[in-house]
Amino acid sequence: MADGWWNLDGAIASCVGAYQAVGAASLAASYSNLLNPGTNDLTTTDAPTWNATDGWIFNGSKFLDTAIVPAAANWSMIVRFSNGSTGTYTAVGMWQETIGNRFYLRPQHFSANHIYGYGSAANFVSGALTSGVMAMAGVKSYLNGSPEADGSGTWSAGTNWSIYIGGSHNNAGLAYGFIGYIQAVAIYNAQISAANVAALTTAMAAL
Repeated sequence: MADGWWNLDGAIASCVGAYQAVGAASLAASYSNLLNPGTNDLTTTDAPTWNATDGWIFNGSKFLDTAIVPAAANWSMIVRFSNGSTGTYTAVGMWQETIGNRFYLRPQHFSANHIYGYGSAANFVSGALTSGVMAMAGVKSYLNGSPEADGSGTWSAGTNWSIYIGGSHNNAGLAYGFIGYIQAVAIYNAQISAANVAALTTAMAAL
């Protein structure tokens, strides 16, 4: 396992996936799971475009599949994004509607809100976002390293979809596809702390 910004150089033990598009050597290189290359590398049937400055460039129909399936309560996730367009767009996540589990970060919900989706509930927060770092640790929500209002969702047992980058993996396909740039994403199979989120936000902003 490799150490880096995704686990604060070894300080976080629960990382299962870390992906960095900004500064990558190529689009193909950006698919590597930096934590453990060769395991849960990104795949796709409809790739975004890419450049080293902006990262992945999504148009609402492109996606990347992490192959990571959230399997228990209190997982965590963080994404850095920019140049988002107005609409209903999810940057990263999944929604297994048959059992009611949400696990997504949505910077835009029309022009009024952004959403942290966890388990049985979507946590609507006022203000659509075009750029920043969103994070979720269980029901706890964070924007640019600072806490926002916590959600109220509960996690249901059952099989979930894998997590997509560039939209939400719903009903075995892409939904709420993102329009904008995504620079980096990390996923954790435990609830990381507020201090972890603040440090990760700083590290991701410096990429």
